[in-house]
Amino acid sequence: MKRILIIIVIALAIPIGGYFGYGYYQDKAAAAEEAKKIEEIALKRFITDTITTNLATNEFSIVQFAVEMEKVEGREQLDHYTPEVRAAVISTMTSLTREDVQGPKGLETLETMMQTAVQDIVPDHKVVRVMVTEFKVQ
Repeated sequence: MKRILIIIVIALAIPIGGYFGYGYYQDKAAAAEEAKKIEEIALKRFITDTITTNLATNEFSIVQFAVEMEKVEGREQLDHYTPEVRAAVISTMTSLTREDVQGPKGLETLETMMQTAVQDIVPDHKVVRVMVTEFKVQ
């Protein structure tokens, strides 16, 4: 009777242990994959300096952008064009008024304008999106 009980306990312990062990390692693998994705996205991002420039009116703006490229190679090439990106930001901002950039719609328009400007700077690489990461108008 003891032998049968031991065999039953072992027969149940093996699949239960396997189930929990499998779940444990799946969670670790998923977490590692998620960390890899985040790192990959970070490697594709070009962050501008904080840029202070005049608007079309007598006001000035302080802006910073994050440019996400499709591939790491695109971000690496964009690193070589930092002055051109700064110039694009300045020329774009000086053509706008406070009203042009107010609210979510205004920021979305600004992001679209910057995406087009950056895409013109590096036409061989796809710009996925441009995000305003800092924005003030005074």
